[in-house]
Amino acid sequence: MKMNKSYRWAALLLAGASLSLVAMPAAVAEPRTAQVKPAGQAWLAMPVSGVVEQVYVSAGQQVKKGDRLVALERALPEAELKAAETIMQSAKGDRDEAKRELDRARELYDRTLLSTVDLQKSRLDYQRAEADYQQKRLAWLRARYAFDKSVLKAPFDGVVRERRVEPGEYVASEFSPRVLIVLERQ
Repeated sequence: MKMNKSYRWAALLLAGASLSLVAMPAAVAEPRTAQVKPAGQAWLAMPVSGVVEQVYVSAGQQVKKGDRLVALERALPEAELKAAETIMQSAKGDRDEAKRELDRARELYDRTLLSTVDLQKSRLDYQRAEADYQQKRLAWLRARYAFDKSVLKAPFDGVVRERRVEPGEYVASEFSPRVLIVLERQ
């Protein structure tokens, strides 16, 4: 019995809502405005965070594909890239040494001069060194990306419609990147 009452209430609510929509005169409806954007418009943002060092364009300016639009300060990303590269090279050396040790252990094992336990230890050492190298390589790739993306370039020829950033401002990209430049295709 309770279920039927629930269904009746839902039906009455839906009927009332649809009647109110149908019964609304056209004169009461508010006029709406819309903005039509050209198909070739792009709202550009930085994929990395940092302080804006230089803005190369202004509203109304013509740009070519690849032209610099905005540059972040690059000292920190450059230092992080160099540090990550040094750490990656060290891990690569460790991995190469572990590989040589594994090859030597296999040769000794084949000549029955090394136990299975020692061979397994050499394999594990190599696998750890390889995993460490891959982790350090990934950190280097991230640092390289941050360095490369610290300059925003025009993705196509066009006209700058809006400039929404000034030198010295902090641009955060972690959650929802802020639109810095509105570029329209020509």
